[in-house]
Order: sequence, then C-alpha cells, then structure tokens
Amino acid sequence: RPRRPGSVASRVSWPRDVDADGRLRVRDASGNPSSPSVGDWPVRARDLVVHPSERRVRAPWRLALHGVACAGASRAVAVVASRFSSGPLEAWWTARLVLVVLVTLAAGAWLDRRDGWPRTLGFDRRGGLDVALGAALGAALIGGVAAAEVALGLTRFALPEAAVDGWALAGGLVLFAAIALCEELVFRAYQLTNLAEGLGRDPHHPRTAVLSALVLASGAFGLAHAGNPNVTALAVVNVTLAGLLLGLPFVLTGRL
Repeated sequence: RPRRPGSVASRVSWPRDVDADGRLRVRDASGNPSSPSVGDWPVRARDLVVHPSERRVRAPWRLALHGVACAGASRAVAVVASRFSSGPLEAWWTARLVLVVLVTLAAGAWLDRRDGWPRTLGFDRRGGLDVALGAALGAALIGGVAAAEVALGLTRFALPEAAVDGWALAGGLVLFAAIALCEELVFRAYQLTNLAEGLGRDPHHPRTAVLSALVLASGAFGLAHAGNPNVTALAVVNVTLAGLLLGLPFVLTGRL
C-alpha cells in the first residue's frame, strides 16, 4: 500500500548508498561510485561519519552528538543553579528543559539539515487547533479515569486546607508544558526520525525500520523516567508502553 503522505516513513531521508545486498557502495571524493582500493581508506573513513550523497552526518552520529549536547546543556543549567540557589526549583527545571528544546531545534535545522524544520512538525496555523484538541482529549481521558475511580470508591478528592499559591500553580503548569514539549521533540520528532533513518536500508519497505525506531525511542523514553522518585520496574514498563502510544500519532501523521 502507498505510504501516508504525512507519515514518518514518507518523510525520512533513506540512505541511497546501499547496494541491493545491503553493502555500502564505495565512493570517491566527489561522491561518485568507485571500486574499492587501499588508497580509498580516507574517503571510506569519512563516509562512515558523513553520508556521501546527503552531505550530512550519519544518523548514529547525529543521535550521539544530540545526546551529548542535551546532556551538556542540562548540566550547565544545573551548575548555574547550584551556585545561585535562589529561586524556585521549578524555574531551574523549566530553564533546563527550554535549553534542551533549543538544542534539539538547532540540531534538526543544522545537524540534520531538514527542510522546514520545525514547521513541518505541526508548528503552523493548524498547530493551535491540534494542541487544543489534544489538550481536550487528554483532559477527558484523565477526567474519565478519575471519575471511574471515585465512582468505585477507590479515590477521594479534597480541597487543600491551606490557600493555594497562584504563582506556584502557574509555575507548575509552565513546567509541565515544558516537559511535554521537550519530550515530544526529543523522543518523537528527533530520536524516532533519526532511528528510522539509521535502521532503514530498503526505501521500498520502510515500515520495519519505522516500527523498530518507535520501539527503541519508546524504550529510551521509559529509561529516561527511571530516575524519577519512587519509580519501579513496572513503572518504567508502563511509561515505555505509554511512549508507544504517544509515538503512534507522530508515526502516522508526521506531526506532533
């Protein structure tokens, strides 16, 4: 069947330097196919890092560089926060997430060299409607679960005795919005797409690569939550399964 026009499979850039049997073609300095020889080792070594026909760093290196850059950005904010401990903890966490978002946007534009990034992910006029519908659907699903628990006597909700701090509430909402944006960009838009490109060898049958990338990105999503307070192995498995569900809309539509 034809690929969906907006799906990840139809939009990722598949390798064009692989023979029918899966072996890499040897190319000269101009990117033209050539016969292998002992003197070709500098070009062959370069081709292990830079894709000869796409003129960009290969997917495994892109993922590694992006991971190092995100870790460095997060660590830099943590160091600054340790020296200037004033201010709410939510503000520093939000700053870390925003910086990771900026690093990911820069990586998609300059390292991956993707046309229209990030507008093609859904950051357009239609994106506002998508966000509103997604927020309404999420609230309805969570509200339905809470209502069912109350009806079954499993949960009881009560208003806090102390007055609610409006600034703290607003800061928490901003923090969770930053978390959602960061997770979608990093694990779905960036990692899943690059994993699909790195695993895809046959552009005529991309579904295996996309599904494998979805599983791997969801696994990384689950492991990223392994350091949360009071986390268990079952919780990591559940978060991984949630990553599969959250990744399916992006796989099918190419939009966040």
